[in-house]
Amino acid sequence: PARLKHMKSLYTELASITDYMNKLSLSHPDIRFVLKNNDNIILRTDGSSNLLKVIQSIYGNDVTRKMIPVSGENADYEVSGYISLPEIHRSSRNNMVTIVNGRVVKNQEINRVINEAYHSYKPDNRYPITVLNIVVDPSVIDVNIHPTKMDIKFSKMDTLIELISEMIVQKISGRELIPKAFLKEEKPKEDKVFDKPKYTEQFINLDIKESKIEEVELPEEEIIINDDLGASMVSDDSL
Repeated sequence: PARLKHMKSLYTELASITDYMNKLSLSHPDIRFVLKNNDNIILRTDGSSNLLKVIQSIYGNDVTRKMIPVSGENADYEVSGYISLPEIHRSSRNNMVTIVNGRVVKNQEINRVINEAYHSYKPDNRYPITVLNIVVDPSVIDVNIHPTKMDIKFSKMDTLIELISEMIVQKISGRELIPKAFLKEEKPKEDKVFDKPKYTEQFINLDIKESKIEEVELPEEEIIINDDLGASMVSDDSL
């Protein structure tokens, strides 16, 4: 009850819990995590020790495709992890995750070095997505400088800064940041509305051939004289 008045809205508290679980899963990819809220799964990791799969569970496929693996080491430090392409950035530094010997820490100097390595590739008020895992001898760091143990002090900070800066700049400058654009040649579409109708040409021969009429010789009419009729005609005339 004493801390109830310090509780914020449900959305704010859920965002804080989700952020904490995200960083915990990034620092321990070998452990399976499941975060639910009202039967809705917010985060699920498989515990396969694959850091890139954890990044996919948190940020999605589009961001994961544009994450670059990085690694480097010197006499004191060993650094590995993933950094985003300059085209992927966020409005806050909260997505710049630094893990030291398996524990998430917040170090302003490391965040500054990472941001400066991107300075010529992104807007000034935007910040990349990075997950850097630093392995160092515990005798080189001091974990008692912050009450919540969130920040630590490096005794050889200069060598670590140089290592991180060179590693990021080399990876970004060595990649083709502007994607190639290919123009696809498309055949012009025929406007079917104004197409002339296609007719098949048919030829009709209208020439009329003169038909030959064969002349038929008709037989001459035979004149038959009836003698009896002629005699009767003569007798009538005599009357």
